[in-house]
Amino acid sequence: MVWDATADRARAERDSWVITYGEPHRRNVLADYATLTGRSVTTDDLLVQASRWDLTEVALHAGRFSRPHADDEDGEIAWAGFTESLSTVGARESAA
Repeated sequence: MVWDATADRARAERDSWVITYGEPHRRNVLADYATLTGRSVTTDDLLVQASRWDLTEVALHAGRFSRPHADDEDGEIAWAGFTESLSTVGARESAA
């Protein structure tokens, strides 16, 4: 993993979550991030960030579908994203 000057711009857990999403060697990436930025992130921090991301997606889709909207291809794509986000939130591992 190569880190550049854009590391350390966002919240530490968001920086790390974006990079480690699906990363099998997460601990190495987190250690590299801490060395480079001086900010440490735990796997629980990553779970919280992932949940935050998913819940934001749910809220955005809920806002869209709570107002009058067209029943078109874009709406079908958005509905699929909404149901996927809901499923992900329900299946997400807890950070507790």
